[in-house]
Amino acid sequence: MIQDCVKEHQSNLIPISPQYIPGKKESEDENCYFQVVFGQVYAGQKPMIKDSRNQKLYPYYPFEARIRNMTYMIDSYVDVHIEKRKRNGTAIGDLCQKYDVQRIELCKIPVMVRSSQCHLSDMNDANIIRHKECMYDQGGYFIINGSEKVIVA
Repeated sequence: MIQDCVKEHQSNLIPISPQYIPGKKESEDENCYFQVVFGQVYAGQKPMIKDSRNQKLYPYYPFEARIRNMTYMIDSYVDVHIEKRKRNGTAIGDLCQKYDVQRIELCKIPVMVRSSQCHLSDMNDANIIRHKECMYDQGGYFIINGSEKVIVA
């Protein structure tokens, strides 16, 4: 679904004013356009959190998200292809430069408890209890700012 939204806006031409380009003079990029093409969207790993002391990533579980008032979520990424083009009158002209940027962070997506992206999905009952979860909990809800939220149709 996110991939469909990205494809919808794939070939937009964005005029840019030279005042927003550091180190460029006013007349240098007066007639430039950037064409931004969004590519593949990726879901990140299972929920991870960065330790503020040593900047290492480690997994966090639904219980920790609840007690720390956090959202249980993963990152999503997108590949971006950027082309800088000159404008010839009303038509888009020659290609000046192009850039490919891989895996730019797009957004954060809440993870449904017990879904395939949840750490609890591939654990046995003993490990689930060790991580302070109920083994009878079926999941199917999200943890947003420490609160359990259910989507009702």
